[in-house]
Amino acid sequence: VKPFIDRMNRNELFTAICSGMASIAGSMMIGYAGMGVPIDYLLAASLMAIPGGILFARILSPATELSQVTFENLSFSETPPKSFIEAAASGAMTGLKIAAGVATVVMAFVAIIALINGIIGGIGGWFGFANASLESIFGYVLAPLAWIMGVDW
Repeated sequence: VKPFIDRMNRNELFTAICSGMASIAGSMMIGYAGMGVPIDYLLAASLMAIPGGILFARILSPATELSQVTFENLSFSETPPKSFIEAAASGAMTGLKIAAGVATVVMAFVAIIALINGIIGGIGGWFGFANASLESIFGYVLAPLAWIMGVDW
């Protein structure tokens, strides 16, 4: 997918992301198999999830633009690895970049939630609600919805 990303429109990129997120990574599949889940069910679910991801993406973001992706004159800017060690090192570096990006986003998100909780708690303290937080507000607002879905009150 990497050589096509710069030519994909918004809908195609969303479809690729949904399909990737719908399937299961090989390492997770091995982990689930180690916990006793039959591997044939995992393989079937992973393969069936890809068309479901495509359908989900097309429902949420219908294709309204013409595709700019062509298969002629493809140029891969990366040279293929010359050895197994080089391939493993390149994959490890790519994985590290992704993991660092995900960790950074999670830390920023947790920091923003903590900031919002601090502001809500400070303002709530003025009115006698010192334990007010974003979670408690969402809990009270969404409790009826959870009850409708079958969660005990």
